[in-house]
Amino acid sequence: MMGRCLLILWAVMCWQSHLILLLKGRKKGIAGHLIRKIEENGDCLDTGFLTTPYLLDALCKIGRMDKAYKILLQTKCPSWLYEVKQGATTVWEHWDGIMEDGGFWSADMNSFNHYAYGSVADWIYEEAAGIRPLEPGFAQAQVAPKPDRRLGWLEASIETRHGLVRSRWEYQDGGIRYEIEAEMPVSVVIDGTKRQVPAGSYIFWGSEK
Repeated sequence: MMGRCLLILWAVMCWQSHLILLLKGRKKGIAGHLIRKIEENGDCLDTGFLTTPYLLDALCKIGRMDKAYKILLQTKCPSWLYEVKQGATTVWEHWDGIMEDGGFWSADMNSFNHYAYGSVADWIYEEAAGIRPLEPGFAQAQVAPKPDRRLGWLEASIETRHGLVRSRWEYQDGGIRYEIEAEMPVSVVIDGTKRQVPAGSYIFWGSEK
């Protein structure tokens, strides 16, 4: 019963944080509860199909990108990289589809190629790589990467009806090297500075975080 109550609480906090963060006076309290529950769970997520897509976004909205990356890079179960440690090349239906002892969560209802927790890819594209449409169909794009040294480097690209958008960042020589490529006008945001540039390939340098 306690575990179910905890899951419900996580669900409520994720939805509230992601959608409207409730009333202005409640934002700080909800954010604090969310962080506390994550830390009580060993910096692992404990969300299901409905709220996992919102968890990392909710953390970004309350200014805790560091905690979002910590969950992304977590290797203990439940986590995405726990699955990788267990040999996964796709995202599972259950966090412990294959348990640490090698046994299966279930012999029948246990998909090893499931869409639900794969929602993390949306966060990687839109937040970590920073790729978003500014106009429908990517007629104009935004690339506003949010790097983290623990990852070291990241590259993501997407083919749109208006062409390719690519974002790459890497920690180098005491700074961060950004490679931005877009086949449409693009708004580039590096270290809080916005640049509106035409289609093309660009290299920028930013300060190390």
